[in-house]
Amino acid sequence: MKLCAVVYKYWRQIIKPNVLALVAGVLSCGAALAQTNVQLYGSVDEGLDYVNNAGGQSLKAVNAGKRSPDRFGFRGTEDLGGGLNAFFKLETGFNSDLGNQANPNKFFNRYAQVGLSSTRFGTLTLGHMPDFAYDYVGVLNNSVPGISWSYSPGNLDNLANIFGMDNAIRYETPVMAGLQVGVMNGFGEDPSNFSRSRTYSVGFRYNNAALKLAGSYSMFHNRTADLKSIFGVTNVLGQSLAGAQFNADRFSTGVLGASYQVGIFVPHATITQVQLENARGEVIQRNLQAGVNTDLSGGRKTRILGLSTAHSTFEAITYNQYNAFLSQYLSPTVQIYCGAAYVHASGPGARATAFGYTPSSGRTQTLTRAGVQVQF
Repeated sequence: MKLCAVVYKYWRQIIKPNVLALVAGVLSCGAALAQTNVQLYGSVDEGLDYVNNAGGQSLKAVNAGKRSPDRFGFRGTEDLGGGLNAFFKLETGFNSDLGNQANPNKFFNRYAQVGLSSTRFGTLTLGHMPDFAYDYVGVLNNSVPGISWSYSPGNLDNLANIFGMDNAIRYETPVMAGLQVGVMNGFGEDPSNFSRSRTYSVGFRYNNAALKLAGSYSMFHNRTADLKSIFGVTNVLGQSLAGAQFNADRFSTGVLGASYQVGIFVPHATITQVQLENARGEVIQRNLQAGVNTDLSGGRKTRILGLSTAHSTFEAITYNQYNAFLSQYLSPTVQIYCGAAYVHASGPGARATAFGYTPSSGRTQTLTRAGVQVQF
């Protein structure tokens, strides 16, 4: 309740006046100064993986998008004058190893948005987009610029962009003394029940060059989670998971992250909590990740070594993971890299699992990868 009161106060005193001013600015601007800029952009990442235990067997495979998701998109801006811009962004994910869509049910599964941005009043965006956990905190995680297996088991905290908000409207303040705050709401669009399938998120980020801080809180109503595949559980809060996903009445995430650059070293940490609720009670996943990225090129940022560790719990199951990677940038948009990870799980029925890979049949799992990523 205290959080809701703080958000409402901020909305009434700061956000609402700025949104109204932004709309007023749109209505008063002319079209004579319009200048349009449209870009095609994206990333292709391929690599060779070795997993010592994937469902009981060793696995050698060429996999896509494990350093950074394969994607392409279109983004554009139009200068409307007076510090006001219109913009759009359309982005879809794909798998370059198979040539198919990452999500066959949504073509622009990562972003499909349009909005207005003012240097004075902030930014208003509408469409399909991730919450602030990804947009604000995700960059501070072990997986950036590492390998995606460093995300927490199942990525339930959404530090990787795999679950976006539909029918969303989002407002972000201008950056003030390094601080930016955002709020967003995704409408469930059920006329009989306003809360059904509704989502909302609040977040902040702060950057003063050396220090970066970010945090967010997100709530999803009536969201499912594949807890059986991730954790190997068969019954959660009275729901049988035989052939079915867990349906949470309320699915909330709270995340915090920070990094601080000290010369060639960038230590970083994120802490997240995921809470799934239904009428029978709640289950909680907690994740703590920390590491350090070292610029071996002496400040040029062309050779990065990353070492990190992670500790996660879900009910009585515990996961400890240790990661290492080395990236060599051949140009600002091309890198070759390699990495390794070791996962140990403990608790009743526990089996080791790394995000994006088949769980082990036992309590440990070792993964290695070497690949190349090209951005455009």
